[in-house]
Amino acid sequence: MSKAIPMLDTPPLPWSYQPIRDLCRHLAGAYQDGNQARVLAASVEGFPVLESGIDWRHSSGEPLWEQIMSVAARAGKLRTLVDAVLADTSVAGYHDRIRSALHTIEVDTSADVSTTSDSPAATVSYLPINDPQWALNEVIAVARRTRGELPAGDPVTLHRLLRSLSTSLKDISAIAPLLSAPRVNTMTRAKEQTSELLTALRTANAIDAPKAERARARRTVPSLIENLRGTLQKLVAESDATTPHER
Repeated sequence: MSKAIPMLDTPPLPWSYQPIRDLCRHLAGAYQDGNQARVLAASVEGFPVLESGIDWRHSSGEPLWEQIMSVAARAGKLRTLVDAVLADTSVAGYHDRIRSALHTIEVDTSADVSTTSDSPAATVSYLPINDPQWALNEVIAVARRTRGELPAGDPVTLHRLLRSLSTSLKDISAIAPLLSAPRVNTMTRAKEQTSELLTALRTANAIDAPKAERARARRTVPSLIENLRGTLQKLVAESDATTPHER
């Protein structure tokens, strides 16, 4: 039985999230014809083929698959539908790309679900705007853990650390009133470097990316890690040397 990925079966799907769009694109490539897609959907127990309102005959490509994925998610059957695709040897050429998108979604989902506060993969799922001091403390805690773990021993752990850091830094404006301008600048730089490193890692591991582009991304990862580590060291040092009026 495949591992559950809550994001896939929790509507509405986050269509602004690139891995979901990638999954849609790969599924549309595998089943370009509406009738083929309908046969696949009908093979999934619980998929409401007749009640879906999908125009199977005249729809195709990504617009069709956006509808299929949305209906499947509402029915709690999207992961099951994707598993049916992965079991279909006639579209085996798309399997690696689909698995790659699933892997990214799974890692991101894992990173966005809080674990214990002692875990290096623990994350802040939101910043409580009414308690910016708490949010600031969490940012520093995540930065301290991430700094100690970079570079992680495996890509999944590294990705989780970076997603955790990215989440904790996503709303710097909420905690900016507590900080001096230099500390805000350091946090902003950490946020930008984290985003840049995440992008490079995704490109380096994207099966459908051009080979030269993947190679270039892989070459940049070590220096990006070092840059981020340096910024996190500065962020933690600034926190340890916080002046009284900032506490």
